[in-house]
Amino acid sequence: MEPSNITLIFYDKKTSFAEISGQISQFSYAGIENIESFQELDAFIKDPKNSDKSIILFMHIVAENLEGLRSPFSDDVGHKYPDLKKYWISRNSSTLKLAELDGITVYAYYKIKDNIVKNIFEASAVSDLFLGQKPVSDKNITETPIDYGIITALYNDEFEEVEKIFDWQDEHENDDNSLIRYRIGTITSANGKIKRVVTATQNKTGMVDAAILATHMIQKFKPKYLFMPGVCGGVKGIPLGSVIVASAVYTFQKGKMADFKNKSGKITTEFFNEKREPLNLNQIFDEHSRPVKMSVEKFDMENDPIELHPAVKSKIENAIKKIKDKINEPFKLENQIDIILEKMACSTMVIDKKDYFEDKIKSADRKIVAVEMEGYGIARACSLANDGKTRFLIFKGVMDNMTKKNDKAKPYAAYTSAQFLKHLLIDNIL
Repeated sequence: MEPSNITLIFYDKKTSFAEISGQISQFSYAGIENIESFQELDAFIKDPKNSDKSIILFMHIVAENLEGLRSPFSDDVGHKYPDLKKYWISRNSSTLKLAELDGITVYAYYKIKDNIVKNIFEASAVSDLFLGQKPVSDKNITETPIDYGIITALYNDEFEEVEKIFDWQDEHENDDNSLIRYRIGTITSANGKIKRVVTATQNKTGMVDAAILATHMIQKFKPKYLFMPGVCGGVKGIPLGSVIVASAVYTFQKGKMADFKNKSGKITTEFFNEKREPLNLNQIFDEHSRPVKMSVEKFDMENDPIELHPAVKSKIENAIKKIKDKINEPFKLENQIDIILEKMACSTMVIDKKDYFEDKIKSADRKIVAVEMEGYGIARACSLANDGKTRFLIFKGVMDNMTKKNDKAKPYAAYTSAQFLKHLLIDNIL
């Protein structure tokens, strides 16, 4: 196999790949591509101008616990393009040694060309991959109504826990040039009814991607309900893993920013030292004598809360104790979680700041008990798409209290949220 006939595709962070790309490009290949997501690989294979190419896919891993071996990207490639060979690769000698001890084959960057010449790496024809993928037509997928849509912001933990509770039937590949991938699953309720769900995971976190994906899903499948499980930050005192069900979703970063002015329009904000001498905000320094830029603005918050539908709210209120008991059943008394139907805020950023919740978020509504980053986009899409007929329900497990953030409780919070979803459907709550 001649290297000049092969296009190499490297799944790696662009910053990391830039450090090694010179070592690879000194040899003659048909092309070298650096991708950071499955969507980029999918788009490359679908691009007509690449149909006559042969490719080899390399996936970079690092030394610490062989990070990268278990990844959504690898799962996605194996599911959609099962005939595409993929090879683990590293430039770190400690990674190669660690992999060898674990019986895992990881190749070195500097041996790529030699291994191609020796036919150790198997190239795949793009045309064969495109023909061999596993699409499901729109006609087949929409013949049977789907009552439940499910969106998660993250694949890791959030969707992984959701994935465990359904029987998966097929994957839907859009025919509208969209990179959104849907999966269809079923779950059997306590009375034997088979319920169908359609699921998808956002490409990026946040309200914008949530609203786009939700609108696309609603317009395409027209589900009765759109659920968003996942993880969130909760107020102090709420046990980690507890599930917050949003009775209403708020924004708190929308509004008008302006200077403080008097009636004549003059900016009036002034600061003083302990001697009541005016401070010049352009001459403030930190402890290392470095200049600090400060500004003070007036912020008039606009929050337009979206309330949970009364019929849905009533059903959840009646089922909370039953679902909570079932989730808590496997655990010891001291580790039991709570389920709280209360107001939730939606942020544009991750919050890891002391007192920020009390000072900023609760100013939208004092009854807010949790904050996350997607719910408002989901709720807004439900109010506009499909003539507002799809009803939202957002429920997320508490993974932290928004200070000294870490991911230790994240898998548990994702688990309890998914269990709430399971009992909603199995027990015919909705």
